[in-house]
Amino acid sequence: MRSLTRPDPTLTLEPRRRADGSLPSWSRKRKSIEKFVAWALANQSDQCAICGYFVGDVADRRAWSIDHFAPKGDTLYPQWTFEPLNLIVTCHSCNSIFKQDFDSVTLVGRDYADSSFLLVHPYLDSIERHIEGTYAGRSRRVGAPRPQSPKGRTTIELFRLDDVNYLSGINRQALRISLDEWKAHLPGATLLLFKNAMAELTGRHQ
Repeated sequence: MRSLTRPDPTLTLEPRRRADGSLPSWSRKRKSIEKFVAWALANQSDQCAICGYFVGDVADRRAWSIDHFAPKGDTLYPQWTFEPLNLIVTCHSCNSIFKQDFDSVTLVGRDYADSSFLLVHPYLDSIERHIEGTYAGRSRRVGAPRPQSPKGRTTIELFRLDDVNYLSGINRQALRISLDEWKAHLPGATLLLFKNAMAELTGRHQ
């Protein structure tokens, strides 16, 4: 988990209200939402905002999902359904299996950014103040994260960021990133030798 750049404050996702003043239902197929998702994926380096897995990788935590950090249900926080600060792109597991409709809000402020949350917020919090040693989306491998605050502990427990299977998988991803970075800096001839050597080891040499 890492701190994310906040959406541009001029970004507006809220659609035109109905005649009775109510908002239309949520749909990620709206052009404004699709545009936001494209921005968010670039902002997050195509990785889940919570666990760091590349989203859409079916071998890991599966398809991407739009998470309403504060649930959008009619009885919860419908006023934040289209609030950009309330939207992050996550993997299917973090959103639909672990978090589900977890009420993350402890205090509703005058504005969204003035509110308080039970979970570490990727836009509003400094991750390092709440969780030490969490995967930050790069090639550095990690051990079990250590909570530095109550909300850090709740975040680790809810999303199972200390699960041994998750740590094994995310460290494999970090290793792949590290290998890709290393190969990117190899001269062409050396890279070809490396690929041929790997092909021989795996029995696929032509």
